[in-house]
Parts: sequence; C-alpha cells; structure tokens
Amino acid sequence: MKTEDSLKRTEKRLYRSYYSDGVYDILAGFIFIIFAWSPIFASFGIPSIHKFFLGLAAIVGAILIRKFVIVPRMGFVKFGQKRQAKRWTLIAMSVAIIFLIMPLMIAMDSEYNIVFIGPIVALIVCIAAYFLDFPRLYIYGALLAFGIIESMFIYPFVDSPVHTMISFGIPGVVVIAYGITLLYKFLGKYPKPEESHVEG
Repeated sequence: MKTEDSLKRTEKRLYRSYYSDGVYDILAGFIFIIFAWSPIFASFGIPSIHKFFLGLAAIVGAILIRKFVIVPRMGFVKFGQKRQAKRWTLIAMSVAIIFLIMPLMIAMDSEYNIVFIGPIVALIVCIAAYFLDFPRLYIYGALLAFGIIESMFIYPFVDSPVHTMISFGIPGVVVIAYGITLLYKFLGKYPKPEESHVEG
C-alpha cells in the first residue's frame, strides 16, 4: 500500500514538473493580451471571431513548441490511464464549449462581449487546471475573472481601451514575463541532447 501511494506521489510530482517549462504560462498571458486588445479590435471593425482564431493559433503554437522544443529535451512521458482519460475529457469539454460560444461571439460582435465571453474562458481555464493538475491555471482563471469585474468598474473613469489595458494587459505582461523566465530556466537546465553519429 505504501509503495502504491509513493508511486502516485511520484507520478503527481513528475506530472506537475511536466508544466515547468513556462510554455502554457506564456499562452495564458497571450490570452490576457487578446482581452486587453479587444476594444482596439472592435474600433478597427475586426470581427470578434478573429480573436477566437488568434487564440486558437496561440494554442497550436504552444503545442508545436512543446513538441519540437520541450519534448526533445525532457523526453516523452506516458502517464497512467487515469490522467490520460482526464486529459481527453478536458479536450472534449473544451471543444464542446468553444463551439457553443462561437455563435455568441459572432452575434455579440463588440468590445463589450468580453463581459459575457470572459467568464466562460475563465471557467475553461479553471476546468483545465483541475483536469491537468496544473495549479497555476487557477490563479490565471481568477485573474481573468477579476479583470472582467475591474474593467467594468473603472470603465466610467478612464477611456477605452485604457480600462482593458489595465485590467488584462498588465496581468498579461506579468504572466508572459513569468513564463519566459520559466522557459529560460528550463532551457538552461535541459539542454538539447547531442545527436550521435556512427562512423562507417
């Protein structure tokens, strides 16, 4: 029994270290920046759906960075069936929620749709924190939710887009800087393995 508990603790520690590279932190910060620039997109007549595709491109970029930069240094780790099942459940839920909010984004094509879309995105982030066992995402989800409330509160006192730049831009820059710091430390700790060449 003790051996099984020890193995579970070891797997949990290894699983959490799997997200120590900072790539997903940078992705989270980029999502904050998208919210910060939302009024600017609206002022130039850029449809809200473009923000969705911008976020989707960032997610794809993060996955590719992990595949071609992180995994070669850290190695591929295959976790237990329970964690894999949770990951696939998260993917299925995220896809379902995204397709549900897409019509809403199109219908509410204005700078104010962050009031309605923001809580949904914050909820997805918190759900991801649970299923991925990635505690920092809870903080990012809470910051996103707080940013929505803060931007609504300060909007009467400052011009747009200053309110979203304060509420989402500043946290976004901080989160990106933190992610870059983690990535820098990770690359220093795990240099890319040298390719071996066999003569003859």
